[in-house]
Amino acid sequence: LSSTLLYVWFIVLQITNIYFKGYLFTNVVPENVNLLKEILMTILPLVLWIIANYMVATINDGEGKLKDVYNGTIYALTPYLIGMLPLQLITNVLSLNESFIYSFATLIIYVWCAILMFLMVKEVHNYSGKETIKIILLTAFGMIIIVLLVAIIFMLIDHQLDFIN
Repeated sequence: LSSTLLYVWFIVLQITNIYFKGYLFTNVVPENVNLLKEILMTILPLVLWIIANYMVATINDGEGKLKDVYNGTIYALTPYLIGMLPLQLITNVLSLNESFIYSFATLIIYVWCAILMFLMVKEVHNYSGKETIKIILLTAFGMIIIVLLVAIIFMLIDHQLDFIN
């Protein structure tokens, strides 16, 4: 339950990133934003990561369960969950000359999340350092394969419906 609530908070942060970020730091017009699309663009990479990582790790003797990957992924994003809302609010008082503060803080948050994600994969599946890098690369490849597979299935169904019509 707590992980699911954190995923909801992650989605809320993505939405507040559109509406609360200072106008100097965004190139998105809030009136032109499709919220459903933004929510899907937030959820889909996470779902793809969780499924692909679990599948790849299962094939490669990983010890983690799907629940562990689900929980570990959002907890690895904790720096983002804690730090992004204050950063979004700070952009309302920063000028473009002070944009390095925002850029540097976001860089620190992203690097910290990447390190925690690496450690999550390493510890959840009980891998060594080299195996972890291999699994992360295979997970990224698996995510691409899943997207391509879904796109091919969608196109085949679309062509089948066109043929039936």
